[in-house]
Amino acid sequence: MSLRKIRRHSPAPALALCVLLAAPGSARAHNGSVHRRMTDYAYEVLLAGALFSTGQLPRGTSPVAAILDSLAGDPDVASFYAAMAVARPKLKALPSGLDDLGLPCADDQVVPDWDLPTGVTLADTPMSLIVHPVQSDYGDSADCGLDKGWMPSGLLGTVNLPKPDANGGGEHRDHTGLTLGHWSTRPDRTLHDWRMRSTTLETLQEPVVQAAVAGGVTVAVSALCALACSLLPFLCAICPALAVGAAGGVIDEINSVDASDFEHKEFAGLGHHVDVKPAVFGVFDDRRGKYAHGSGPGGSPDEFETVIMALFDLLGFHVNRTTSQAPTNYEILAGADAHPDSVPRTQADWETPIAIDLQFTPVDNLAKWGFEQFKAGSAEGTRRFGWTLHGIGDGSVPMHALGTTGHGHRPYEESVDAKFDEFVGSENTSVSASTIQTVVLRGVQWRKAILQWRAQHGMPKDIPVRDLVTQIAAQTRAKGASVPGLYNSASSLDYQFLSSALALAAYDDPAITAYQRDTVLDAIALKLAVLVSLGEVL
Repeated sequence: MSLRKIRRHSPAPALALCVLLAAPGSARAHNGSVHRRMTDYAYEVLLAGALFSTGQLPRGTSPVAAILDSLAGDPDVASFYAAMAVARPKLKALPSGLDDLGLPCADDQVVPDWDLPTGVTLADTPMSLIVHPVQSDYGDSADCGLDKGWMPSGLLGTVNLPKPDANGGGEHRDHTGLTLGHWSTRPDRTLHDWRMRSTTLETLQEPVVQAAVAGGVTVAVSALCALACSLLPFLCAICPALAVGAAGGVIDEINSVDASDFEHKEFAGLGHHVDVKPAVFGVFDDRRGKYAHGSGPGGSPDEFETVIMALFDLLGFHVNRTTSQAPTNYEILAGADAHPDSVPRTQADWETPIAIDLQFTPVDNLAKWGFEQFKAGSAEGTRRFGWTLHGIGDGSVPMHALGTTGHGHRPYEESVDAKFDEFVGSENTSVSASTIQTVVLRGVQWRKAILQWRAQHGMPKDIPVRDLVTQIAAQTRAKGASVPGLYNSASSLDYQFLSSALALAAYDDPAITAYQRDTVLDAIALKLAVLVSLGEVL
């Protein structure tokens, strides 16, 4: 009997299978480093193009200038450079949105303050005055979350050089791209997007059930604990209590959980997919988001996805519509961007089904919501622009474009992270030159698409965010259709249950590596075009 068939008909096999979820696996969340570095790379190219256009990066003085000059004979490229020059000061004037950690912090090797203008908070400080390069985990880590050794990638390091601070402080590089990159990682950390209730845990909290547990009926609870441990670490404490027969301790642990409302990092990504398989449409949006039943290249969940579905069934996970912010934020009911709006859902639409049986909101809606928040201005707007940039990055991952948690999703993303410097040529001059050229040329095409859309719809100061995210996802899927081994279900199982190194080895393949580089450069180029196009929005 297949895993898919046992899901609905036999809870015992699902229990036995899901107990394996307690097996060790990487706890690192998603691919924040790649989102950050793609965003920064796009900005570094914008900076170079802006300086070239305004004569501050003269021909013949820099290898980057030579690359840009070789393309400048194309009027579309020259116009692109000019638009970069318009966008650059507006981006540098954006408030950083960063929280002031009150340096120095746990890491005593940093400059002791931010050299802020008098009376200005760090969040409201313009990007141009951000003296420290921030990590993806800035504000979340025990240390300062600063990347003191950061350098722009490859040849771009010869353009973004340290300059005297405009506020009278020491010299520092332009950290605008890195700060925007930091915000592009935040959607993966937004735990309140999707909050759940567990009908199973609610049942276990009923007095009559707890009396049975206290009387020694602990086998089912023990199994439940073991399988839930990896998804909900706070439940792990139940297992040792069960092992020694401490029923009172089990009951205390069960009662300590708010079964009607909880969040977890693995829920955050449920709204980060857009399924662009041909002729696949959504119930609530023109393109559906994650839908486990139809996930993957063939429209069928693999073994890993089936394990997750069984876990949701067993724990009785339902969306808590009242406390989840994603349904409100990512249902786009008045988009005004010539794109179909979402069909409204009732509370019952959200809460009645087991959560994994839902069609979740698509990632292009997430990106659109962030863009609308950005247009409203303020430090909060800068933060939320990270949602737009994140949506573009997710569109460059084939598993996000097919709505699948399995099929090699996590090892694929970690493989990209490990190879990123190789892709852009951070330590290879010829690859760095080729990457800059490719990003500019592809960025021009995305920029032309934006300008054409504006002219067609009479919206000269807008950006078709939902269309762009869907388009890059469709491009990602199409390019991957002929790449052997791209969708590797076994690697998802290896990653979770056996060895992350074994799982990543499945993606150490020349054809897959070439595809990964191609799609990463697509995302950088689209981010570049969007950043440039903010010159007309701001």
